[in-house]
Amino acid sequence: MYAQGSLINVVVHDRAQMNANWGNQVAAKAPLRLGLAGGGTDVSPFSEEYGGVVVNATISLFARVLITPSQDKYLKIQLSDLGLDFTYPLGEEIPTSGPDRLVAGVYNVLRKEAGKQRELPCNITTWIDVPPGSGLGSSSTLVVTLIGALSSWFGLCFNPYEIAELAFYVEREYLGLAGGKQDQYAAVFGGFNYLEFGPGRRIVVEHLDLPRRVINSLESRMVLTNLGTSRFSSQIINAQIKNVQLKQKKTLEALHFAKLQAISLKNKLLAGDVKEVGKILYEGWQYKKRFAASITNPAIEKLIREILDAGAIGGKISGAGGGGFMMIFVEEKNRYQVIQQLKKRNLDIFPFTFVERGLEIWQ
Repeated sequence: MYAQGSLINVVVHDRAQMNANWGNQVAAKAPLRLGLAGGGTDVSPFSEEYGGVVVNATISLFARVLITPSQDKYLKIQLSDLGLDFTYPLGEEIPTSGPDRLVAGVYNVLRKEAGKQRELPCNITTWIDVPPGSGLGSSSTLVVTLIGALSSWFGLCFNPYEIAELAFYVEREYLGLAGGKQDQYAAVFGGFNYLEFGPGRRIVVEHLDLPRRVINSLESRMVLTNLGTSRFSSQIINAQIKNVQLKQKKTLEALHFAKLQAISLKNKLLAGDVKEVGKILYEGWQYKKRFAASITNPAIEKLIREILDAGAIGGKISGAGGGGFMMIFVEEKNRYQVIQQLKKRNLDIFPFTFVERGLEIWQ
């Protein structure tokens, strides 16, 4: 199904080493991402028909996986952050209808790829640094991390593009979950990336090598908060997909504008023009709301007005919308006042830095 090769910029293992370490304890992590511009244009059928463009960046919040050998004849899955445990007999395909469907999907696909003779009893433990429904690409990032850890466990080897493609296959085709393509590539490659999806099946990952002063300035001007309301991204994305299929003018115009914004943001970042980033983010939010009706609500709009009054330049919901995490862009001098306004609302602040490394696997 997927060609074999060496892992580049992810983890360095040759096939002999992978086979020698087969069945040993494996750990992996991959970073979550902020979608800065162009989000939504990576979703089919828009990306295949018109071509999508996204700018995103990975941050110091992670999905993590640990695989340990077991002495019994069972596969045990522990979703630590959710407090859920599951046990399955070896030799059978795991059901994919439960809360552990992401683990089950990756395990089933890689088990088939490796062959049943590679199946060993183990414990798979997962956890993510943010709550479900964050809008930070947590589900796709966990799938990427699972592929990294389980491919090492089974003695398989994939290159970065193959890992991202396999993650997309598991989520979108094998499990039938709606969503785009940017999260998988962000988690694998890490850093600031300019991503092109389509037309057709064309995919290009361009790493943006930004000076440290630009990254420092972005970190000091951005605030990340959790609205405390998990949203069902698949419902929002399905509404967007339907609008594109129906050629709804408002949605298509907004998506084309999002592409132009991603191109503009890339140029501003490379030029070091950080002040314009906040304006682009906020303008992008105004157009994003046209993708589907459920992307925003009165409570979200009220909060955005409050943070603007407190000195923010702009804010936008990360991911599909409807809730989850909000990115806020501020002038450094107004950062404290904006954070205090959020604390009055009893909203949690998630400090972060931008990270350059993507998926990492170790034994």
